[in-house]
Amino acid sequence: MADVKQSDDFRIETDALGEMKVPRDRLWGCQTQRSLQNFEINQPRDRMPPTVIKAFGILKGAAAAVNVKYGALDAKLGEVIQQAASEVASLELIDHFPLVIWQTGR
Repeated sequence: MADVKQSDDFRIETDALGEMKVPRDRLWGCQTQRSLQNFEINQPRDRMPPTVIKAFGILKGAAAAVNVKYGALDAKLGEVIQQAASEVASLELIDHFPLVIWQTGR
């Protein structure tokens, strides 16, 4: 897990490649921020299609439900994951998926 420091406009996250300033109001981490800065390939035209982001949300929610059902995931954690996945699937968080189809991050 990345170390995180805060300021008014951004937070500083630290991972294996060092420190990275990430806008405070964004849900992504170091890898996505680096990708945005280093791979400005066809932004914003070639961003990941909303249908793909929606599918990720549906898939993650279903995976959490199945893992809770079979005891591989704590029920409370599974509930939180399913709620977040539902928000992703509804496209409420679409602005937090800024990468183009040519470059991914997390």
